Amino acid sequence: MAAPVARGECVLIHAYAGTGKTTTLQLLANAHPSKRILYVCFNRETAEQARKRFPQNADCRTIHSLAYTLHGGAYRHKLGTPRPLDVMRALGITEPFVAVYVIQTVQRFLHGMDHSIQPCHVPPECIGWDSSPERIANHACELWRLMQDCQSPMAMSHDGYLK
Repeated sequence: MAAPVARGECVLIHAYAGTGKTTTLQLLANAHPSKRILYVCFNRETAEQARKRFPQNADCRTIHSLAYTLHGGAYRHKLGTPRPLDVMRALGITEPFVAVYVIQTVQRFLHGMDHSIQPCHVPPECIGWDSSPERIANHACELWRLMQDCQSPMAMSHDGYLK
């Protein structure tokens, strides 16, 4: 199989599983030993397997390891998952289930593409337990602000610094 030809400085390959993405990038890395190659994958096991297959000019990383290098290190002293009791104390919430819904709302936001927390991020099962999704969303915005504040003791999750 001949090595693929790349005309630009940056090549992005997005395709279904088993279609040859890794093999294509491996061939590119071998064909261009003077170029630095970044192979980004979702989990550590895949990155470790790729490190064994790729030449020295390729850096095989997870998306979280890249995000940690860029942003996550600033939160290393507070990495973890916010706990309901901590959320209750920080936000003045008296009902534990509301704190759980606030945490879930932030998690749903972190797993999406939106730039800000909205009522649509509030879990559907909480509607009816609380007076309004807007109240939960407002608490979630405050929780997210505390998570991002390096001076705040509120835990920052790995998905948080990735966002």
